Amino acid sequence: MATSGENYWPPTGRTSWPLTDAQGVPYQVISSSRDIAGAEPLRHNNCTIIKVHGDYRQTDQLNTRDELATYQQEINDLLTVVFDEYGLITCGWSADWDAALVDAITRATSRRYPMYWANRGALGVNANRLVDHRRGTVVPIDDADTFFGHLADRLDVLDRMTSPPLTLDLAIGQLKRYLPDPARRIDLRDLFDDEIQRIRTVLDSRSLSRDRNSPDEIDGVNILQIEADHLTDLTSTLMHLLAHGITLDTTREHDNLWIWVVEQLMRACRQTPRADDPNKAISDTWKYLGYLPAWLALQAASFAAVLAKRDDLLIRLHSEPTTHDPELRDPAGDRVAESPAVAVLYEYRLFPDLTNTLFPRIKSQARPYHFSDSKLQPLFEPIVGNKSAYLLLAERTEYRKALIQIHRGSPHCWLPVLSHTTYDGDGNFRTEPWRLTTDFAEHASDLDWTTNLKIDKTKLKGLTIELEATARSQKWW
Repeated sequence: MATSGENYWPPTGRTSWPLTDAQGVPYQVISSSRDIAGAEPLRHNNCTIIKVHGDYRQTDQLNTRDELATYQQEINDLLTVVFDEYGLITCGWSADWDAALVDAITRATSRRYPMYWANRGALGVNANRLVDHRRGTVVPIDDADTFFGHLADRLDVLDRMTSPPLTLDLAIGQLKRYLPDPARRIDLRDLFDDEIQRIRTVLDSRSLSRDRNSPDEIDGVNILQIEADHLTDLTSTLMHLLAHGITLDTTREHDNLWIWVVEQLMRACRQTPRADDPNKAISDTWKYLGYLPAWLALQAASFAAVLAKRDDLLIRLHSEPTTHDPELRDPAGDRVAESPAVAVLYEYRLFPDLTNTLFPRIKSQARPYHFSDSKLQPLFEPIVGNKSAYLLLAERTEYRKALIQIHRGSPHCWLPVLSHTTYDGDGNFRTEPWRLTTDFAEHASDLDWTTNLKIDKTKLKGLTIELEATARSQKWW
């Protein structure tokens, strides 16, 4: 792309390179035939400024009509390359005075790349002749700043649309750049939205039941386990982004984004077969696996919220994301328009038939930590430092989630999900009070819980007593 303007003055008269502009973008400047010999080839340099009339700081600048009638042969040869191998955006130029530049454009016979002429008002005779010669397009504009600003924005959108999925390291790197910068809030949201849309595309293509001809196992692995692992791999980058985003968001400016992410994944789970899907059958077991990305995202966000000492955010993550699930009813048995994450993503509702597959080798109740740990421990152990720190985080998160579930109660959460907190061969219940009750009392903020659950301290105390009694009843050794 080349630009020209009678009143355009580049930011410097220096011709040595590499130079960098205010944004740190490197460029080279060619302002005379002397500079051409030492310049990098145009195709090897991302930005080259060609001052065809010379530099205003030098005495050989072209100014008069006679001086503008011809260029040195080296400049003409360079312009031949430019107009043959690059597209052209022209802005703020009449083509009435620069005869040599008009001749250079006219000499170019190749039209492999387009020409756009941005202009206020009607073009003059010479400009129209050049547009016709290049088969160009006239773009009416109000002013150059607005035009180039909008153009840059649109190119940025196109770049994002055509970019391949980010690697995990690149995604986390972008997150760390966007998170503290108020000017990059939209970029931050787009970073998460790109991952959500990747997941949504896969969920949209899923049937709501297994193919009746598919085997129960592949290479000794249950087909449900294979599907769960596939959906987990699909959600992995998003889980990492949530974990790092919440723990690094020390200003608490992005809480609504984390809640929105969980809600979008909840709403991405199909409830009815696609119109073009020949498999119209619905299996709750297979259908509910469509909620697995949302459940994993909620797990990752919950762990991160507890790690960041954000019980207020934890409660919001379970209460504010909503979706319509036709299977959920109110206490009177009537369907509800929307239900919160604590009800929609309740493990004992989603995975009752997957206990032996996703949570193997268990003794009593479904124990999601077998599956959850395998997915979350590799994510959080490097963040917290070691296995014991991870296990403590897992216990604290499970305890708090169970409090939210026991507060929600029937018919949606008939039993709090306990696993880590009910198995401890080292004496989980051999002292009074329960060590997790004590840990919660010492580290949780009563204000966060009473405010966000809309209860008083007496009710909160009653929930902890009820949870401890439930945990004792589920204890196994």
